[in-house]
Amino acid sequence: MTATVRSLLGYSSDGRVLAIAQDREILVYSGTDESPLWRCACDADIIAVGALPQFVFALDQNGSVNRWDAITGESRQTVNTNGPAQGMAVAENGDCAVLASDGISIIRNMHVVQSLPLKSITAVAWSADGRLLACAERDGRFCVYQKGDQDHLLASQPLARTFVNDPVLSIACARDGSWIAAAGNAVWQLDPQRAFSETLMKNTSEPPQHVAISPDGRLLAFSMGDREIIAMHLNPSGMGGFITYQDRTVTGLAFGSDSRLGIGLDSGDGNIIDFSKPQGGVARTDPHPGRPLNRWTLNVSTLPRSQIDKPGEVSSSSESGAIPGWAGPLLGPVIGLLIGFKISREGKPEAAAMTIIGAALLGFVGGGVMWFIDYSKRK
Repeated sequence: MTATVRSLLGYSSDGRVLAIAQDREILVYSGTDESPLWRCACDADIIAVGALPQFVFALDQNGSVNRWDAITGESRQTVNTNGPAQGMAVAENGDCAVLASDGISIIRNMHVVQSLPLKSITAVAWSADGRLLACAERDGRFCVYQKGDQDHLLASQPLARTFVNDPVLSIACARDGSWIAAAGNAVWQLDPQRAFSETLMKNTSEPPQHVAISPDGRLLAFSMGDREIIAMHLNPSGMGGFITYQDRTVTGLAFGSDSRLGIGLDSGDGNIIDFSKPQGGVARTDPHPGRPLNRWTLNVSTLPRSQIDKPGEVSSSSESGAIPGWAGPLLGPVIGLLIGFKISREGKPEAAAMTIIGAALLGFVGGGVMWFIDYSKRK
């Protein structure tokens, strides 16, 4: 049986609020400077988290959905879905889809307004406007349901459907209306309404789990296993970076802006990676009062968007002033001649010619190696 992946991190679309769950506690931080804002305990272990500019949501394993004011943590409200829960998706308009073994409950304004008798569901996700709900089943079926124009309730029959080869563990909606799904050892891009599907990444070393897409739809992030994260640029596609943890487990991914990726960790802490910065700006959450200052190790390697937009200008350095590799064979002899003249003036006059020629040749060879490395990277 395929288990539903617990997503224990939420990051509001305006980038102001980052929420992370650990056991029964929801820990909320500023999404801009990572300082602690507020914390609150639920009645049972939290299994899903969502964050909007106005509210923070947490679903516990008993099926209770909790909602707080995003900034202050006040005005807590709770609604129970009457049964053990497995997961939750929160739309930008505040609607919640709570996943249980016997179906899906739709919550609006903290009231259950609809129940869908859909069984064997492994993952759910809302579209950006909250009008479509994607549901993936254990056998690989992927269905999209649409809200009605009058009652704003989901139709009993799917608007469109498709099929993937493996159970889907996580879904995210792209800006163009397609869906990104982690299934088996692959990441898929699906659009059942256009009968379109393709694999963005396949034969991964470990099954992809959490997936997240930036608000502008240009950056995708997904976790491989529980310690490695891959970021990809979309439209055009290309590798965006790698993030690897040595001693922590990834519990959730979400973008808070077009370039800032929030990462939840099993310690109740988190990182924010800013892909707009050349080397990938890395920040960590500050501990709440009374909690320990945990430490961990991560490796971050990012590729700026500009190198995807201009593939002919790929360089191992993110510095805009880096010397291109083709200049090596030209600059090498020049530098060699200068060094040769300097050495010859300090040595014996009869060895001057041999010193100058030897230095120029070494410069040419060194420059040629630089050019070959640069050429190999361009292929």
